[in-house]
Amino acid sequence: MREELERFINRLKLEGKSEDTIRNYRNTIKRFLEFTEKIDEKSIEAFLLSLKNEGLSDRAIARHAHAIKAFLRVVKPELATKVPIPKFRQRIPPYLKQEELRELFKSARSMKEKLIIYLAYDCALRRSELAKIRIKDINFDEWTIKIKGKGDRERILPITKRETRNILKRYVENLPEGSIYLFEGKQGHTTPDTVGRIFKRIAKRAGMPNISFHVLRHSRAIHLLEKDIDIAYINKLLGHARLDTTSIYVVTHIEAQKLKKEIERKEEREEEEEEERKMKNEGGN
Repeated sequence: MREELERFINRLKLEGKSEDTIRNYRNTIKRFLEFTEKIDEKSIEAFLLSLKNEGLSDRAIARHAHAIKAFLRVVKPELATKVPIPKFRQRIPPYLKQEELRELFKSARSMKEKLIIYLAYDCALRRSELAKIRIKDINFDEWTIKIKGKGDRERILPITKRETRNILKRYVENLPEGSIYLFEGKQGHTTPDTVGRIFKRIAKRAGMPNISFHVLRHSRAIHLLEKDIDIAYINKLLGHARLDTTSIYVVTHIEAQKLKKEIERKEEREEEEEEERKMKNEGGN
């Protein structure tokens, strides 16, 4: 099935899927093909069950199932609809509180580290998007930046924070003449993995070794929601193809805030009732 796998990977590239998505899908399909010699409904279910037995969450299994479904659409379309997708409860994407974000900013040392953190947060960028930014895509007069995201969808984003603008301006002024990319590497531009490693280094200094780069993106979305920014704007900032993807931030975060307020209200009422009982008891004595 090696030829089928390569055909599938080529299809993903033509569809403009991100490098991370292609790598994850490739790993899943290679693992699936090593698991079974015959691809049928029974082997698909057996593979997903084996993942369950390994202790993977329903969310993780669903990601593998979606990869298999995409693969089968290319090589065995009649089986694609047979792939069971586990259901799971949407959770609040992990995000940083403002004081944690400030600590992360302070832990960036070099100008490059500072720019990676500030720009990724300010524009809610993915690793792959940040890695490929070209100098010519930055408009210093209007303070906007053109980004090519998933599916090669382009979006123009504002650079709103003064500190981000200052760091970006100083950083670009010190780049070698003729530089094409903001962050250069062996491929011309740096890689998403390199961006991830730099972020991990900064996060470790900040005492948050377990957070991922994506937490900056989630944090920006949540912080904008807390400022009552319209979800349609947040959708454009994140580059989501569908509004319901962005709505995960709204529904889960607002639900959590409502629950927090409800618990606080009930606990406050219980404390008041307890205080009233104490006063009655003291009055009776």
